[in-house]
Amino acid sequence: MIGSLLGGLLIMILVLGAWMGSFRHVEVSRKKAGPFRLIYKTQSGTDMQAVRSNTEAVAAELDRQGIQQRRPLQVYFGAGQQHQIGFCIPQDQALKQALSADIKERSIEETGYLCAEFPWRNPASFAVGYAKVTPALSRYCQQHKLLADQTLVLLDNGLIRYLQRVTAGDQKR
Repeated sequence: MIGSLLGGLLIMILVLGAWMGSFRHVEVSRKKAGPFRLIYKTQSGTDMQAVRSNTEAVAAELDRQGIQQRRPLQVYFGAGQQHQIGFCIPQDQALKQALSADIKERSIEETGYLCAEFPWRNPASFAVGYAKVTPALSRYCQQHKLLADQTLVLLDNGLIRYLQRVTAGDQKR
């Protein structure tokens, strides 16, 4: 009886893991992406509650501005730096009024990135995707002697796109 329950639970966990993409191979490629117009708040660290809170604050600001066309975009820099949590909006989208004091705007020019994609299923996809994509990007950087600079995480049409800007490993940053 207990064996059947444990077996059933194990099957459920495996099915859920497969659906979430846990067993999916992560392909890393090089591609150009951008430009992006980012409306964001800054935060230290990667605490998911803070990410959610900052995302909701920026969404409320965009609602106040009447901007509906947007995609979640987060920019993560190295340890100890302020990360940027928000949304990218169309380049030609006019703001109706000044942004709230704690919300900023910046443009990210088109450039080359390492790219990896992971399926979006629910908010837990960010954690599973991070656990799968980060080692794949690190391996690629090691194999090609590259240094990671910053990582953009863009939710786009059912996919989480991880875009990592890199430099040659023999260059000083």
